Amino acid sequence: MTCFQNESKIRHVGSELNSSRQKHNDLVARRVQTAQTEQELNEKLEEVYAKLQQANADRQESERDQKFRETLSNLKRTFPGVKGRVVDLCKPSQSRYQVAVETVLGRNINSVVVDTEKTAIACIEYMRVQRAGQATFIPLETIQVTRVNDKFRTFAKGAHLAIDVINFDAGVERAMQHACGNALICDSLDVARHVCYDRGQEVKAVTLDGTVIHRSGLITGGTSTHSSKHFEEREVEGLRRREADLRAKLSEIFKTKPRPMVEEALKLEITKMESELTIVRDDLASTTTRLNGVQAEIKTVSSNVKDLRKQVDAHQRELDSVERKQARLRKVVEDAEDAIFAEFCTKIGVDDVREYEQKQLKAQQDSNASQLRFDTQIKKLGHQIEFAQELVDEIQERLDKIDHTREMEQANLDRQTTDKETKKAELKEIEQEIESLTATLAELQQVMDDKTAALEEVRKSGSKSTKALDKALKEIASCVSWPV
Repeated sequence: MTCFQNESKIRHVGSELNSSRQKHNDLVARRVQTAQTEQELNEKLEEVYAKLQQANADRQESERDQKFRETLSNLKRTFPGVKGRVVDLCKPSQSRYQVAVETVLGRNINSVVVDTEKTAIACIEYMRVQRAGQATFIPLETIQVTRVNDKFRTFAKGAHLAIDVINFDAGVERAMQHACGNALICDSLDVARHVCYDRGQEVKAVTLDGTVIHRSGLITGGTSTHSSKHFEEREVEGLRRREADLRAKLSEIFKTKPRPMVEEALKLEITKMESELTIVRDDLASTTTRLNGVQAEIKTVSSNVKDLRKQVDAHQRELDSVERKQARLRKVVEDAEDAIFAEFCTKIGVDDVREYEQKQLKAQQDSNASQLRFDTQIKKLGHQIEFAQELVDEIQERLDKIDHTREMEQANLDRQTTDKETKKAELKEIEQEIESLTATLAELQQVMDDKTAALEEVRKSGSKSTKALDKALKEIASCVSWPV
């Protein structure tokens, strides 16, 4: 293979190798990014779980609270003017005010806010008919509200109007003013004492821990046996929605996560291309080395030829001078030879002795020429043998490299085969476990279907009983008046 062909192949293989490396890098970056996102989502999910446990999100509400919630939900669906409970319509601006705000709201915390007195009376009538218990209603239209005294907003450092530390919709402002009044939330008991005793203000002051100084001067405090669940209920619902959202995101990430087999295939392809590129580069380096050696030899020979030409010209001039002298001497010798060998030449039938010498010389030259051709042929064959041996050595070297590469690839293939057999065994075990779990699931599904059918029958029976009971209660309600 020529240098040009090697360079062209190197460019082609190098381009494919760079493309595969880019794909592999993109895949690795995507996998790392996915893993990082998955870790972040898992951490957030664990944080949500921790908050849910901390807030006792899985606690069971009491029967009374549950019934009241259902009643309130029915009231909202039946009467559009029902806004909701006071505790559901406001939220402390900071979590540190939570206990104090609950204390300020007091008995109004579960009061139901409605738009008009008519709506309140209709709700009371509905609850009486349904025997749904009692509730306090705050009609926005007729409720008496004491105007907030603005002086308390800047009256003392560390003291804040309760209505200023809660967030609520403007439509229920009158209800919040009724529930909070001019009550102050103080950062500490010392601040509350300063307002009520030192400054002589007849106002309800509540500290952050729930201690109350009443207008009359009485002090109420201690630890409440009830948790701050009123504000936690909405937060718990938010946490549950966030949990569902995080689970959906994790599910989407799992679907789009890069598969390890794709990355392994790219690694094998890159390894194969790198091996091929190394072989071609070695071949190119070997060819380039030989080419450089030949070019250097050509330069050396060219330089030697120039020097030899100069020497040949000088020797040629000397030779011309010697030949002229030799011609003059030869003429003298020939004349002498003719005189000496005249009788001999006549006897052997030649004109002169030089003719005899030329014939002898010609025979000797023919013999020398034959010997020279033979020696030249032997040297040519020797050079051909040396060149062939060099080619054989180069081919053997390449074969050794190929054998080494083949051994490496074979070892890699054996390792992959072993891993494949291991994975097959693991897959078989998993399939067996799946079959076992599937059978168990089918049995459990059958049990659940039976239980569901039984539950449905109980529900139908209960529904009939409830309808009969409601009918009887309505008949009784039409005849008897019940107190609210």
